[in-house]
Amino acid sequence: MDASQLMQDHAESAVRATQWFRTAPANVQPSLKVRVVGVEVRSGRSTMGSEVSGPCLVAEATCGEETRRFCWAFRFGDTNEID
Repeated sequence: MDASQLMQDHAESAVRATQWFRTAPANVQPSLKVRVVGVEVRSGRSTMGSEVSGPCLVAEATCGEETRRFCWAFRFGDTNEID
């Protein structure tokens, strides 16, 4: 499996774990489409409240008529949604 497929699989899994997707009506959940936009350097706040920046996986997800952009930072093997 190549790196782009791994990023796509990870993004789809992470979107399915969000409250946004879990609370979508059951009849639109099967229509979920996730597109990896790429990797961007983003800034945000750590759980300790300090400012952090680093590479993030960015994806756009569409479920039914709603589209949302997600950004996940990778720290110590964890995936943290920061946007």
